Amino acid sequence: MARYFTKKITTRELADSVLYAYRNENQFESYEPNKGLELIVGTETYLEEYNKGKIYQFTGLTSQILKDLKKIEFSDENSTANPREAYGTWRNGEAKDYVGFHTLENGLSFFGVTAGGDWEVPIFYMIYSDGKKLRAYIPTEGNTWNRVNKEAFGNDEEKDELDLQRKGLQNMDEVYHDCEKLKADILERIVYTGA
Repeated sequence: MARYFTKKITTRELADSVLYAYRNENQFESYEPNKGLELIVGTETYLEEYNKGKIYQFTGLTSQILKDLKKIEFSDENSTANPREAYGTWRNGEAKDYVGFHTLENGLSFFGVTAGGDWEVPIFYMIYSDGKKLRAYIPTEGNTWNRVNKEAFGNDEEKDELDLQRKGLQNMDEVYHDCEKLKADILERIVYTGA
């Protein structure tokens, strides 16, 4: 079932929305009002702010994002949107092409995140604007979550084994993010309809 976005925005506009949501949700305890939304997204300035711990777990950003992310059970204990620190193994591309702020060829700007507990294989999810509000999406294809129990790998050894067998994999070392499949999933699932 497709989702839709009605307005193409820049990564800067999306970043402003994400940071505004942080401020409104009081998750930016060390937020400096005089810096406002001047964090330059995708640059060293943004990464410096992230590395200082001012930008971290994103699952509770809005009630809609929290609802969207309930599709899969995972911990946000280790969350990152810094491409240099992306968790997990990546193939057919690089984490830097998906983690952080990006725009796809259909005009969809998104904020990519990897997250998982110490015991889990981290999953990839993204935050985007549908034109009215911030939403989250966890791609199915190319992602690293267990389809048998809809949880990150590492939460249920028996069901993990079942899903690995279903996928023709021998062990967890063979589980990885497939960039080409992630992108195809996102482009197929989130469609631009215009205003």
